[in-house]
Amino acid sequence: MSQSNRKALVIISLFVVGIMVLALGTAFFTDIPRLFNVLRNIHGEQVIYALICTATAYLAFTLSFNGLFLMTPYRIPFNRFFSIMFISYTINFIISSGGWAGIAIRSFLLKHEKVPYSVTVPLSFAQNMVFNLVLSCVCFGGLFYLHDHPEFIGGSREVIVLVFMLGLLGLVVLMLLLFFHTGFRKWALRQMIKAGDL
Repeated sequence: MSQSNRKALVIISLFVVGIMVLALGTAFFTDIPRLFNVLRNIHGEQVIYALICTATAYLAFTLSFNGLFLMTPYRIPFNRFFSIMFISYTINFIISSGGWAGIAIRSFLLKHEKVPYSVTVPLSFAQNMVFNLVLSCVCFGGLFYLHDHPEFIGGSREVIVLVFMLGLLGLVVLMLLLFFHTGFRKWALRQMIKAGDL
């Protein structure tokens, strides 16, 4: 890694750590009694379990993006790749921007690794689409659970669950068509361009 790349990575890392320290400091000083009460009731095994789940989530995010990144001719050592993904996802969780902050930071850092924006941005959208597909499947599971447990929603509200299930199904089909069907994707882009010109 060149000197300028290393400096950029250090500056962004310090920025992320600074935001996290500021958030923790604010939480600590605004309501100390409640914070101590929560800390007293935390069990060590719960903290370890939460840390393991967090580390697994970060690793899964990195591996999913790396799977798409392998389709490109660019190669980055995994330790640097993981650090870039870690920073971008952490920023994405801290700053509520609909995912744009994470995409911007990721694109900026990968640009320092000689990966152009024209590669990083489409890959980021592709990964978000895959992620949303997985979330849609999770939502399907939740809706089926509600359907099998009418005590949560009441018999008359099953129609609402059915409407949501059909809506999710339509959303998943639309995302699959956009992702895998070239003709439909071109048609959808033309319609969006036409709508933007109005």
